Amino acid sequence: MATFRIKDIFRITDIGHVLSGYVDNKEVVLPGDKVLIICDHEAIVMKIIGVSLEKEEGHFGLLISFTDYTKSKDFNLKGESLKIIKIKQRQELAKEPIDWTGDLSDDCTARWAGLMLRAEWMDENSWWWTVYDMLNNEVTIDSSNNYSSRVLNGESARRKAEETAKYYLGLDK
Repeated sequence: MATFRIKDIFRITDIGHVLSGYVDNKEVVLPGDKVLIICDHEAIVMKIIGVSLEKEEGHFGLLISFTDYTKSKDFNLKGESLKIIKIKQRQELAKEPIDWTGDLSDDCTARWAGLMLRAEWMDENSWWWTVYDMLNNEVTIDSSNNYSSRVLNGESARRKAEETAKYYLGLDK
């Protein structure tokens, strides 16, 4: 895994935005890799659609689509560090089934492909769910806290956590 430090951001007409900066090691960054932007224990995922390597060692330009870039509107990207996820390695781990442990009618957990999925009954008709990336400082990928709709049962909460985990790893296709 590599860390990318953003120095500058600029728009390329009709294509997307380029995040320009430096990478901390010589790990290969390829189109199709995903970038995890971490800010205060929250994260968003963006897919790299293009990469340019400058003559100056360690300097990269990462091309991000307009749609993905729009997701980052609440983040001050300049100076932020991005974790570059090697999604294909994670997909190998994801070949195993998701196995939930604990009390499925109250509080349960699944550890799968470097992620931790949780579902918990909170009160009378409300369940909470979340997905953490345990290989990236336990950052929260998504949670029911981010939505106004209520989850009414444990099966729905577990399903939403599983869908989120699969989407995060690019397995939702």
